Amino acid sequence: MEDRDVRTTEPECATSVWKFVTVILVTAVVVGAGAYVWHRSAVKALRRQSEPPRTEYTSFTVYGADPHTLSATDDFAIAISEELPLEERLQILADALSRRRFGELPIEIIGVEERDGKTIALVNLMESDWNRDLFTEERRLWSEGKREEAKSLRRKSQRPTWRLLYFQGSTGGACTTIMLVDTFLQMDFDGAWLDGVEFYYEGEPISDEWDHIHLTGTKYRQTAQTSEPSPQ
Repeated sequence: MEDRDVRTTEPECATSVWKFVTVILVTAVVVGAGAYVWHRSAVKALRRQSEPPRTEYTSFTVYGADPHTLSATDDFAIAISEELPLEERLQILADALSRRRFGELPIEIIGVEERDGKTIALVNLMESDWNRDLFTEERRLWSEGKREEAKSLRRKSQRPTWRLLYFQGSTGGACTTIMLVDTFLQMDFDGAWLDGVEFYYEGEPISDEWDHIHLTGTKYRQTAQTSEPSPQ
């Protein structure tokens, strides 16, 4: 009788053990899966915290000019970070314009002013150091009455200058005006931008003494949505 009871309880014990082991295994799997999912989520959250925020860029146009129609042309586009202050964005635009259209002659952003609720940029067109030395020597020769030497010195100049190249000629001066004004005012740009721009040459406001360029005074922006021309 006792042997029969022992034989009948052994399978029951084995079954209980397997159930216990199964519960442990299932629990381990569930806990492990939960830990894995939590770990993955924690890693992703940590990566999101450690990654720098994405920088937004805006595309601006550096304009050329058609010498036949004297109209602006889309030369090329440049992407500039929206996080930069306005003056820095303008300087990036100025540097690109200098490299692309004006023989790398310096174009400096003097500053940005607020006038009667309008944002006006001040842009300085500068000669290179080499050009400055050339003009100083030319003036010296003229003052000494050495006209032919002065003319010869100018003829030998092979490097671009504002005075002797980009400000000269009715067509050349008109193209210079178009490229500078349209690039800085971004007429076709729909976003918030400058209201106007003023140009300087070697730190002095550009005056009417230059016959072929039209950069005197404040040039105001006219957007694509504006039907009436802006005051000049």
